[in-house]
Amino acid sequence: MPVRLDIEFPDDNTVTLAPKFLDESNAVVTIRGRGNRLHVEAPLVPNAAAFSLTGGATVIVGMDSNLNGLTVSASAEGAVVEIGAWCSFNGRSQITAHERATIRIGAFCLFGDGCRIASSDVHKVLDVVTRERLNPPGDITIGDHVWAAGDVTILRNAVIGRDTVVGAGSLVRGAFPSNVSLAGVPARVIRTGVTWEF
Repeated sequence: MPVRLDIEFPDDNTVTLAPKFLDESNAVVTIRGRGNRLHVEAPLVPNAAAFSLTGGATVIVGMDSNLNGLTVSASAEGAVVEIGAWCSFNGRSQITAHERATIRIGAFCLFGDGCRIASSDVHKVLDVVTRERLNPPGDITIGDHVWAAGDVTILRNAVIGRDTVVGAGSLVRGAFPSNVSLAGVPARVIRTGVTWEF
């Protein structure tokens, strides 16, 4: 089944979809407003992903992806989501960039069912006296060849080094080096010197 496109202003947005994605995927693309950019290269297999862009956001998906039921929502000027080549999302996962921030996922990453990646909390938490925002949005960087098991949540300002394994149900914030195993709420390093194979 071909991709379903709902683009409010087709001439004022940049949409580049590989023929294989456009013709074979049961995906939904919804774009509101102007100045958005969506680029999806040819997937490994057809999928039922959903993309929602508004406000001048950018979403880029590399070649040979396996998106399954992934939902990507980018809804602010300067919101960027980049998914590297050969990434696979099993089951249904979500990536959200509701404010200006960048979510960058390296190549050859694997995500279990129910993973959530979000660069902001959307609603502002403020200091009562100063009115300073205590939870501003933050970039997320996930290195190449990271495996996040089912129901992992990755939040603003997270950095996950390459070749890392994230245990099921973990909550990741903060920076972590390469070749480690993470687990817990909040996630912590439980073993170093590891890698994984498909």
